[in-house]
Amino acid sequence: MVESSTSVEMRYIKDQIHDYICISPLLSSIIDTKEFQRLRYVKQLGTSYMVWPGASHNRFEHCLGVAHLARSMVEHLRLNQPELGITPREVNCVQIAGLCHDLGHGPWSHVWDGLFMPSVSPGTKWKHEDGSKMMFRALLENNNINLPEKDVTFILALIDGEPSQCDPGEKPFLFDIVANKRCGLDVDKFDYIARDSYMIGEHIKFSAQRLITSARSR
Repeated sequence: MVESSTSVEMRYIKDQIHDYICISPLLSSIIDTKEFQRLRYVKQLGTSYMVWPGASHNRFEHCLGVAHLARSMVEHLRLNQPELGITPREVNCVQIAGLCHDLGHGPWSHVWDGLFMPSVSPGTKWKHEDGSKMMFRALLENNNINLPEKDVTFILALIDGEPSQCDPGEKPFLFDIVANKRCGLDVDKFDYIARDSYMIGEHIKFSAQRLITSARSR
């Protein structure tokens, strides 16, 4: 199963939105692959930098931020609602899903799936989540990162926000953390609302931690 790590093994990355982000050895092994490093060259806001020069940030930093918030959310639920029975395996799978949820973005992000793919392959229902799931499997295989198939299937379903894609025994509320298909309120949006507005110079008052510390599962 996906293992947890001790604080001695952790490394820390300085992020301009979330300050220091704690990265486990397992996450480091994913980050330090060519499949993940390519996100440094995929602009978060596509061609928006042509209008807002500051919008030159990338999917790499966004994915680190989502991984950080995903872990913060699931750890908050684990500590404050012990009756939910959240396990270390689930904490790590949710964080990996947050880290890898945008692996499948092409050049200029949504320009790729919103404009390019429909023009070259009309009628094809392509979502970047489809690419993310394909890329995640390729990343594991190409870099000899061994995860149990049950965990891989769980992570892929978390990326898509679809409980039906994995073992029915997985906790349904966990699928709302990274890709909330029920109401859209998830840590992906928490990060990009804060990050994108900051990078274009619109410093809005938004506190992801306020929402996380107020969260409960029913």
